[in-house]
Amino acid sequence: MKLWLNGDIVDADRARIAPNDRGFLLGDGVFETLLIQNGTPVFLAEHHARLLASTRTLTFPSCPSLESLTQAIAELLKVNALEAQPRIAARITLTRGPGPRGILPPADATPTCLISVAPSPTPPTHARAIIATPRRNDRSPLSAIKMLSYQEAIFAKQEAAAKGVEEAVFFNTKEELACTSVGNIFCWFEGARLVTPPLSAGILPGITRAKIIKLAREQGLAVHEETITQTGLASATGAFSTNSLVGLQTLSELEGRPLSSPPEQAALQKAYDALLTKQP
Repeated sequence: MKLWLNGDIVDADRARIAPNDRGFLLGDGVFETLLIQNGTPVFLAEHHARLLASTRTLTFPSCPSLESLTQAIAELLKVNALEAQPRIAARITLTRGPGPRGILPPADATPTCLISVAPSPTPPTHARAIIATPRRNDRSPLSAIKMLSYQEAIFAKQEAAAKGVEEAVFFNTKEELACTSVGNIFCWFEGARLVTPPLSAGILPGITRAKIIKLAREQGLAVHEETITQTGLASATGAFSTNSLVGLQTLSELEGRPLSSPPEQAALQKAYDALLTKQP
């Protein structure tokens, strides 16, 4: 497998990142994961915009351009003979780069950028979930960034696996619903009322989340960005999670309680699938 590292295509077993890279030592970095469908990156411009916003929040000195990412992904698909694969996952990892010991970033940092591509199997359409023990920090600006440090999500996934299910749902420090371990969450209530937590709940501004909100409103379905408490969640009739690789994934069970999907969700799924096929 070949990778794109700081502008060069290299064999994975020969890729070298400096041992004093702050991403490796301190988690001082961000990433984006996106779907490539039939050779076309899905919503790459939106992923780049979020990556750029993240680097500005973290005061990184630079961010790869959209043009360079587009070219890098095209080259990787070609050299890895993956152009004809229907589903590919691409990951863009950007760190602040090498630095001296200590927490304060160097004034002359040179970011490290690594891009990889790999076949992505069709994801399961359903997942069972628990409520995770960790809480999202809704007061931290980092909650809106895909930071390299993913330990809370890892812990939640391990907790879910230990209980024999596939997914975990996060609440924040105010005991408000936030997200799943790897995506945003939408809940159905009586009357096909669709609610998703607001960004202020301490969640990532998901690209698929934004697309679903837009598609639902185009279909005349109101989507409410509202706080959901644990009591409120207990009254939800259904739920689904979203992210760039799975699209929409139904949560069929939460804490052992079966959930169902209304016909409106199937319509949303169809509209989202149609949107993916319209990618240039």
